[in-house]
This record gives sequence, C-alpha cells and structure tokens, in this order.
Amino acid sequence: MNEIKLDDRLNDIVKKLPQSIDYFNKKDIDYCCHGDDSLKIATEKRKLNQDKILSELKEFIKENKSIKNLSIDEFKDKNTKDKISHIESYHHDIEREMLEDIDKLLSKILLVHYKNHGYELKETYTIFLQIKGHLKAHLAKEEKITFPKFENLDCENILSHIYDLEKEHEDMGDLIGNLKKVTKNFTPPKDACNTYKRAFSKLKELTEDIYLHIFKENSILFKEIRRESLI
Repeated sequence: MNEIKLDDRLNDIVKKLPQSIDYFNKKDIDYCCHGDDSLKIATEKRKLNQDKILSELKEFIKENKSIKNLSIDEFKDKNTKDKISHIESYHHDIEREMLEDIDKLLSKILLVHYKNHGYELKETYTIFLQIKGHLKAHLAKEEKITFPKFENLDCENILSHIYDLEKEHEDMGDLIGNLKKVTKNFTPPKDACNTYKRAFSKLKELTEDIYLHIFKENSILFKEIRRESLI
C-alpha cells in the first residue's frame, strides 16, 4: 500500500501499516470490530474531517515508518495452530491478569473517591464488570470450544462458530465504547491520586489490547479460516 486512500479498508491499512494502530486509537477509530469499514465510512461515523484525518494519518505513518508492530508482523506469517497459540499467550493470559489488577484498583478508588466522584466511578466500575464477565466467558469459549474446532477445518458449522465470535466482538466493542464515554476517554479528574490515574491508564491499556486481539481474529485468523474452509 504505497498511498493511503479514503476508500481503503481499515483492516487493510493496519495489515500493511501496523503503525496506524496508534493513530486510530488516538482518534477513537474502531479498526477491529469494524475493520471492514473504509476510512471514509469510519470518519463519517465519527463525524471527523476526512481531509484532515487522511493528511494526519499519512504524516503519522511517515514519521513512524521505522516503527514495527512485531505482534502483527509475526502473526500474519504463522499457521493456524500457531496463530491460536499466539492469541492465547499474548492476549488471553495477559488480559486475564489485567482484569484482576484493574478490578483491585477500581475497587480501591471507588471507596476512597466516592464522595467526590461516586457517580462516574460507579458507572465506570459497573461497565468494567460487564466487560470482565463478557471477556472471561469469551476467552473460555474460544479456548475450550472454538479454537479446537478451528484446527480441524472439516468440522461441522465452522462458519457459524466464526459468526458467533464476531457477534461477541461487536458486543465487546459496544461495552468499550460505553466505558470510553463515562471515563471521558480514560481522562482522570484533576484531583485524581496516583492510584486513580493508574486505574484509568490500565483501563486504556486493556481496551487497546482487546482491540488488537479482536483485529487479529476478525481481520486475519477468521478470514484465513473462511478461505481455507472453501478450498
């Protein structure tokens, strides 16, 4: 991809230029659950100035052309079994640890800062618990049911399994969107203590890892399995 155009799909941009992930995260452009959207459609959804976004993205890529996302670069070349092992090691295990760490941090600041920030922290924690429950169940389903089936492309209803996971990814995207709204895109209040700031920083880190996790599945692994299942 020598020149980025508005008609290019987000997932194609990210696969060719993984550096774009940081820019899309910064602009809150969903390259994972809606990776098949073109840059034009994505900017329309966010009501962003298309010429400005296109210009900024090109400049961002130019400035960061030497930066590689080894996670994606290496992932693309793996076989299906190794792709699954990569997802479990680099995302499932890490996300489980992050969920527990964040739960402790949010529980702490909910108690300490409830007087001044009770409403927003209550909403934040409620949505986080929804994400935690949804994600832990989703990871278990992938590991115990779906991923083993993916290693056997002759299994029955493999495409329906992919569709089910994609729907769960969409639901996760909606939850993350709600979390971003209530936290003002993970911006702590001016009187936030270090624990408060760390909780929001970890929430941001978690959501960005989930985005990358979903991208690898939706835009690389699932597309590969769909192609192979038709051969």
